[in-house]
Amino acid sequence: MSALPDEAVDHKRAIASLAKKSTVPIDEVTRLYEHEWAGLETSARVKCFVPILTVRRVRELLRKSRIKAPIRPSDGHIPTPG
Repeated sequence: MSALPDEAVDHKRAIASLAKKSTVPIDEVTRLYEHEWAGLETSARVKCFVPILTVRRVRELLRKSRIKAPIRPSDGHIPTPG
């Protein structure tokens, strides 16, 4: 994921936001984000949509992983439908 300094800040913000909202460790979200970014950047014809599509894909992956492994109520969290 090559980025200019301002874009790097945007990537960090997006990753931090996804991690916070999903309660998934930032390292895991970063790994997913970079993987999705790399795939989209190589195939995208319109590069300006890559950040938006990356966030959408990572958010969807995080939702799917939460459905497959719901948090147990004994952990202090109550799973909610996605």
